[in-house]
Amino acid sequence: MDRPLAYARLHLLRAAGEITANQLLVGRALVRRSNHQGACWPSEATIAIDAGCCERTVRRAKLRFIALGFLRWTSQRLGKRRAVCRYRVSTPPPPCKPQNFPAPKMRDKSLMTFPAIVSAPRQLSPEVERALARLGAAMGIQPSQVAPWLA
Repeated sequence: MDRPLAYARLHLLRAAGEITANQLLVGRALVRRSNHQGACWPSEATIAIDAGCCERTVRRAKLRFIALGFLRWTSQRLGKRRAVCRYRVSTPPPPCKPQNFPAPKMRDKSLMTFPAIVSAPRQLSPEVERALARLGAAMGIQPSQVAPWLA
């Protein structure tokens, strides 16, 4: 598992409004506790201490991460009473071959020089732009192909 990529994915989810600030802290605690394969097995109390929140927030965050596909969860019984929860942090799929589609042909090139379109301010923060660039690089997409997404 690539931890910087997992952190970038968490921050993208936060920037998109998919998770709350406390859920971001819980996700960071899970990533920090995970091994090189993305597996970890801390208790909810341990995650709550690491994230600085209550166990109920951890339970809600786990459900949200499972729904978003960021986390997989299994429970295993050890003996008669003790159960161990195992988590696996999911990073994006391995890089795939990017499709090279032909650029659209524009009939009227005057739109390319229209000042209101060219000088429009960016809607994304620099932190989100860096995270998108890293995510694109991890998926095998060149930075020049990621740049149109950032405009």
